[in-house]
Amino acid sequence: MALLDGDRELITKTHTDSTEEAYQLYLQGRYFWNRRNEEELKNSIKYFQKAIEKDPNYTRAWAGLADSYNLQSEYGNISRKEAYPKAKASVTKALEIDDHLSEVHISLASLLLFDEFDWINAGREFKF
Repeated sequence: MALLDGDRELITKTHTDSTEEAYQLYLQGRYFWNRRNEEELKNSIKYFQKAIEKDPNYTRAWAGLADSYNLQSEYGNISRKEAYPKAKASVTKALEIDDHLSEVHISLASLLLFDEFDWINAGREFKF
């Protein structure tokens, strides 16, 4: 079975040209995001923002930022009213850059599920 040209492009895409800086900052952001407490979520946001400063088109960093805002509101660290517009803007930016990345669709699904209570579309995004 041969890969189609579009498939080859998808599996070889690096997502950022700034592997020494933006990617490392992104990994640090995910590390803090995975610790899942108020202080570490604040740290994750800082690292995702730094990654975006290094590469404004780094889709995964935008998705990580959205995920951090979503979790902050889920855990009650900030209000949904404050977190939702930030998460929505981050997901929207990520989708504008690359709407084929599954990580972005998971971020969107979480937003739809927890903030918009749109279970049908959230389910579709989770299955992307």
